[in-house]
Amino acid sequence: MPSIMQVIFNSSLEFSLIGVAVFSLIASLFQTTTLSRSIKNLFLTILTLLIMTVFAFHLYYHTNIIDVLLLFSCLCIIYLHTYYHSSKITNFSVYFLVISAFIGTLFAIRSKDFLSLYLAFETISFVGYIIVALLQKKILTSESAMKYFIIGGISSAIMLFGISFIYGGSHSIEFYDIKHNTLVTIGIIMFLCGVFFKLTAFPFHFWAPDVYSTTSLPSLSIITILPKVAALLALSNIIPYIQENIILTTITMVAIASMIIGSVGGIFQNHIQKILAYSGIANIGFILTVFITPIFTKTVLIEFIAIYSISVLFFITVLMSIRKNFTYNGTISSIQGLYKTNPYLAFLLSFSLLNLAGIPPLAGFFAKYIIIKNLMLQENFYIPIIIVVTSAIGLFYYLKIIKNIYFNTPQQNLESSYHSFKTSLLMKVYIITMFLFVLLYFVFQTSTTYQHLIQSFIG
Repeated sequence: MPSIMQVIFNSSLEFSLIGVAVFSLIASLFQTTTLSRSIKNLFLTILTLLIMTVFAFHLYYHTNIIDVLLLFSCLCIIYLHTYYHSSKITNFSVYFLVISAFIGTLFAIRSKDFLSLYLAFETISFVGYIIVALLQKKILTSESAMKYFIIGGISSAIMLFGISFIYGGSHSIEFYDIKHNTLVTIGIIMFLCGVFFKLTAFPFHFWAPDVYSTTSLPSLSIITILPKVAALLALSNIIPYIQENIILTTITMVAIASMIIGSVGGIFQNHIQKILAYSGIANIGFILTVFITPIFTKTVLIEFIAIYSISVLFFITVLMSIRKNFTYNGTISSIQGLYKTNPYLAFLLSFSLLNLAGIPPLAGFFAKYIIIKNLMLQENFYIPIIIVVTSAIGLFYYLKIIKNIYFNTPQQNLESSYHSFKTSLLMKVYIITMFLFVLLYFVFQTSTTYQHLIQSFIG
């Protein structure tokens, strides 16, 4: 058993971020509506420097791709909340919630037993419930937030019930101490039901389109990225210890059903954020196939997470810029004819959509390519066919949005904003950074530094 000091040192990043979260909470107590914008920016700068200092200290000793990705995502999401300016709660209360969600993600990634993993998931989930409900002033938001909370509570209860079965069959809740018997198998399947909810995988996906379409864009960046990163990496820690056929068959069926529903369901949607929800369901189906191969390859999983997280963040950031410049209400009709009024934003949005669709040579293509290659190397040929077919079907709803951007007549309220692109310098830096990552991923993939960051996390 490691000593308490070793545990604290190994979790130095999490404990340091708890300190930053407490700083944000204290700052929120002194924040008033009369506080000047310059003072708010000063507090934001201090908060950003604190987070970067904490990560820099940690990365000096433990550099890996996931921590770098979380640092970038954390700063980007915090800035998106500052940029949005539409909240019932103060900025620093939001920062406290965002950092708490990241702490939960970090603990989920490093958990070695089911109970600590459950608590980490609940930390992320409760932040999601609060942020979804409070950061958008719409009646439908309250309804979808309640649905999110109720279904999330049911899935958490199923997970906890599954843990009791695992403990009853193994007399332990450690991953490495799992016994192979019927009681444990039932418990693991029940626990996986909760994990599938976090991933928005079939059959626990039906809450996602409603919640995605009614929540704010900054909130969407949290619930789209953090629970999925945490759940996928946690699943990668569990799977090596459970190789029962019934569990692998269950994951296979969930993966195939998610790919089909995610690809077909988005065709009938006219809300961009609902399309993003179905795109996420399909992508989760793609990556779940990694867990069903005889030789589990964690490198493929890490690469997919990096590509998917940056791609979704890029897409949401572009939507934020469009909302800042035009009247964007989430529907495809609200951005129709965007090319004729703002070619720059039209190009960025189309580029991000093509990336999500997996068009070569963009990063989204490599996300699917590495999965298919991994399956083919292990002589699994029928699932790659399903991936290719469902990807081709899903391409329809991405092209539907692009068609509206370039070929439809713009709405009247867009005509007066020709070529305007009003956004801050920092937002432009974020957009350019993610644009270059997506465009030049094939260069990063072959670099020794990038591969070293991946191997550092695995090893």
